[in-house]
Amino acid sequence: MFKFTSAVMWVLMEAFGFNKEFLPCKPNQKEGRFLLSEILKAGNLGHYDVRENHVIYESRISTFF
Repeated sequence: MFKFTSAVMWVLMEAFGFNKEFLPCKPNQKEGRFLLSEILKAGNLGHYDVRENHVIYESRISTFF
């Protein structure tokens, strides 16, 4: 959990300009870069993630065939 939290702190610092002295833990650049790249690839809650095989705009019957 600490690894994820430190990645979020890096994203907050780099993307949103948060001041490092007010963050609750030390930012982790390596994990933060990975998290930011995943956020940019996946979009809004993963709705734009092309790596997933989502069935979009198909009828419910066509999913059975």
